[in-house]
Amino acid sequence: MKWNAAHAASAVLALALTAALAGQTHAGSCEGSDRIDHDDADCLHADWDNNYDGWSSGKVWAWSNCEDRGTVVAKVDLKAAKDLTWYIKSSKKFNKKLGPIDVRNVWCCADLSDLCNESEVNDADCLAEFHDSSAADTCSDEIVTAPSDDTCNVQARCKYQYDNGDYSNAVTGAEITTSFSNTSRLHNCDAVLQVGSGFRC
Repeated sequence: MKWNAAHAASAVLALALTAALAGQTHAGSCEGSDRIDHDDADCLHADWDNNYDGWSSGKVWAWSNCEDRGTVVAKVDLKAAKDLTWYIKSSKKFNKKLGPIDVRNVWCCADLSDLCNESEVNDADCLAEFHDSSAADTCSDEIVTAPSDDTCNVQARCKYQYDNGDYSNAVTGAEITTSFSNTSRLHNCDAVLQVGSGFRC
């Protein structure tokens, strides 16, 4: 009877610990080549501390460096426990106390994340950023591409202004290559595409 009671208590403790670690997780694959080391994923910042005393101190934390690009999925690889899968949508830090459970690594899940690296910028990403810019209001027929890592090229027909400051219906060609992060900050200044916050021609 004493053995059964001890066994039952251990089972309850194991279930409680599993439930506690399951918080903020979702099922997912993230196996093999789909796991990118957090040090090689510039959209994921992660670290951990396996120094603990008894049931205290062990912890892991992570956050997204690319919150404007979508969801970054982190796999927390645990020793002798079920891994955690965190869907991170902002720069707000995810963190968890783990007690005596050691972290082996934190991976970015290439198959589950919108992206793990900024270099994954594509034409559609650049086009979406351009559509968020004020230049999109006075430019049309745009061709937007991602020619290299974290850059966008915009070619469009843009309106230009008369001396009184009103836009005419006349248009002419404009082009710019800029960083992905600056593409949403583009302005049309007399059919010249320029970057700036609170921009004035």
